[in-house]
Amino acid sequence: MMKRMMEFGIIKRDRGSISEMGEFYEMRFLDISFLEEIISLQNTICQNLSNWEIYRPSSADFIRSLSEQEHSIIGVLTYKDLVAYSMIYLPGSGMENLGRDIGLLENELEKVAHLQTIAVHPSYRGNSLQTKLAQHHLNIIKDMGYEHVCCTVSPMNPISLKNIMSLGFIIRALKVKFGGYMRCIMHKNFHQPFNINAEEFILIGNDIAGQVNLLNKGYLGFKMELIPNGFKISYGLASNK
Repeated sequence: MMKRMMEFGIIKRDRGSISEMGEFYEMRFLDISFLEEIISLQNTICQNLSNWEIYRPSSADFIRSLSEQEHSIIGVLTYKDLVAYSMIYLPGSGMENLGRDIGLLENELEKVAHLQTIAVHPSYRGNSLQTKLAQHHLNIIKDMGYEHVCCTVSPMNPISLKNIMSLGFIIRALKVKFGGYMRCIMHKNFHQPFNINAEEFILIGNDIAGQVNLLNKGYLGFKMELIPNGFKISYGLASNK
């Protein structure tokens, strides 16, 4: 029997506004019965985007296929709404496996899981839900015996990039994916974490060409810092290479 609820507590709606309120939430695994609520939340997020390139909604068929596997979808529910969710995907050795984008050997591809999507309702951002959801799913992926976790983040989405990097992911590539959108290909290795040597290059986050140049030379993006009107990324070489 699948354990349903994972945690519960209080989150704030519309943080920083005069309408800020605390609401009870529970975090639990979701099944196909939540399909319409997931689609509705996706639509709300898309309607509130300042840049359509930073978020790619999933099709109903894809969500349905994920729901057939235990532990693939985690949701955050208040007393009346689904306000956030996380989905993982096990790509096998297929061509969509992000391990191919970072140069993993063929025999490593079956050890890859994708942290596919994490989405949070605009009114509930600032509650660390993205980080909490990701950490729960990382624990599940590790318990399932996978060695590598990959995901994509838009280089124009610094908050998500910072959250994902805080969980031990590094930037391994910057590529055009999903029909023309630039994405950072992120990687976390449970068994062999990367150690970066002393040499460090710091680039402004919107310097895509500079980052691609360093990545092509074997450098890895391992740290980011928010700055006024943007962010900066630190790149270094792995000392265990």
